[in-house]
Amino acid sequence: MSKIFIWLYLSSLLLIACLSACVNSEPFADKGLLDNHMKRGYQWIRSRPFTLTSLVLKHETYDANVYSACNLNAALLWKPEIELFKETVRAGLPWHGHAKSRRFYGNEGADRFDEEMQSHMKQLVNDYPGCEAWLVWDEPEREEIKLAGQIAKWVRETWPNMLVYTDANPGGHEEFRGEEPENGYYYTQYLRDITGTIKPDVLMVDFYPFFKEPWGDRIPYFRFLCEQIRNAALEADVPYWMFIQAYSEDTVGNTNNRRYPSESDLRLQVFTTLAYGFTGLSYFIYSPAFERSILNEDGSPTRLYYDIARVNTEVLNIGQTLRFLRSTGVQIVAGHHTANGTMTNNKPGAHDILWEPGAGLDYGIQHIEVTEHGPGRDALIGFFEDDDNQNYFMLVNLWHGPGAPASDKTTTFKIHLAPGINQIKRLSRETGQVDILNATDGVIFVTLPGGTGDLFKCNAGAFAGLSQ
Repeated sequence: MSKIFIWLYLSSLLLIACLSACVNSEPFADKGLLDNHMKRGYQWIRSRPFTLTSLVLKHETYDANVYSACNLNAALLWKPEIELFKETVRAGLPWHGHAKSRRFYGNEGADRFDEEMQSHMKQLVNDYPGCEAWLVWDEPEREEIKLAGQIAKWVRETWPNMLVYTDANPGGHEEFRGEEPENGYYYTQYLRDITGTIKPDVLMVDFYPFFKEPWGDRIPYFRFLCEQIRNAALEADVPYWMFIQAYSEDTVGNTNNRRYPSESDLRLQVFTTLAYGFTGLSYFIYSPAFERSILNEDGSPTRLYYDIARVNTEVLNIGQTLRFLRSTGVQIVAGHHTANGTMTNNKPGAHDILWEPGAGLDYGIQHIEVTEHGPGRDALIGFFEDDDNQNYFMLVNLWHGPGAPASDKTTTFKIHLAPGINQIKRLSRETGQVDILNATDGVIFVTLPGGTGDLFKCNAGAFAGLSQ
């Protein structure tokens, strides 16, 4: 076992223990359920550290201690295979089950839900302690939503203190292109059908934006999807989670093969979702699959495993507060590049909301500048508030690239503070402690690695979720 893996394993155990001790983490069951089920997701999320999982498919390469050392704090077990559950329980990890009919009956029973599946789910929960949530259906089609709703209702009635979440299809492609969707069925209506019929405690989605040539990356659509999910979840008053691309594929005849994410790519996905207010992440896929994933075919960690372990440490630190925040808006701060000898604005996505000077005055910001120039050197800023109407913002460096470590895409941003504000506070990604940043002539410079973000607040109060 390599020294770096031993270090990651020991440090992850220490980090998770410390976070569990310092956050508001009384058990969900002890807090009591609200009368309105739509509030259950917030209770659950606030009762434990920021949720970080990965999809586990194969027991042959699944060592739950190696999994945990990646700073993943619950196992998403994709199939009801006993060996997956045994290994998870052996390591003392919480687990999430996957309640989709074909996982229990096979493809021939894709539209079934009866005592056989119910009995099987009950047996898993009884025999293998640690179940804390069920993913009820993955990417339901329109005609499957009603059945998924029946399963979700049964799970809530059977285990009132377990979380129920649903992973939506990543649709809305026609709307992103400004076209009429097929049969007039808009993606917003699809999401409303999920939240209204399945009634998940958490709305989830997956989209994997890094494609091989000739398609290239689809980051503007990724942000569009984040906004769509955000809007639907806020409308339904439920939290929302995201699957993160952690694989590549090279399937013959497939026109949508994905490339393997770089460290800066990975961070871009993670911190973009955080800036949009997502409060849980799952990495697709942990087990060896497709061309490459988080583990090699022999079960050894890939480069991406270590990239994920490092970024998860940072997410757990700032997640102490993010679990208690509500997104109030997201904007793009466009940089500049030189084209034909002329300084030109970087082009935002068709659905991006551009930053306007003064838009962040309530959050302590008068203006933001990207100090270095080049295509892709832009920023994303997410605005938040907590239960006490304290304001926060997250600034994300959007510069990334194939094969690029985060350190190769570092960018510095110049933040002009609002009049009368001489300092802001930052929740450190590295330590989980609060840093005080003092301004010079009303300006603070923030340097961020590629794809990475920092969380700030200018109010006098403590960061939500922390004891200060």
